Amino acid sequence: MCSLMFYYSDTLVANSRMSRKWFILGCLFYADDIMLLSPSVSGFQSMLDTCVAVTEKLSLKFNPVKLHCISIGKFASFHLPPVLLDSCHIPWVPMVKYLGVHVVSGRKLSFDITPIKQAFFAACDSIYAQARGLDEPLHLSLQESYCLPVLTHAVAALNLSVRQEKKLML
Repeated sequence: MCSLMFYYSDTLVANSRMSRKWFILGCLFYADDIMLLSPSVSGFQSMLDTCVAVTEKLSLKFNPVKLHCISIGKFASFHLPPVLLDSCHIPWVPMVKYLGVHVVSGRKLSFDITPIKQAFFAACDSIYAQARGLDEPLHLSLQESYCLPVLTHAVAALNLSVRQEKKLML
């Protein structure tokens, strides 16, 4: 599957350069997750049309249930025109989850840390419930080993506000 994704990404980028219909602001790939970034809705639609053409050549299909659009910038609060992927409407949503990070629609790029905190506390509660008879140092070691990574996942890459950073301080 890895070589197929590399082939798909190379083909997608090559087709986009040949068509000159859209400007690649960004195209992020990780495993089978793809995030397309475009400065305009029409450019984004052209990107999606290219994706359909490439996937048809490779006999691949996108799962329409997992497709979402999000708007970030000065037009984020406006009603945006619908976009289609192979005649399937892709909804505009207020938030998307990409690689475990919740990106929020708005005038500026922002992230929702509430799900991260919820997952952290769920992990803490789980360890606490299962480790009742353990010594305190071992219990703390388990908390540090299993819960802290949940809290700090991708935090270094996020541009958190001071308020969000304070919320993560425990």
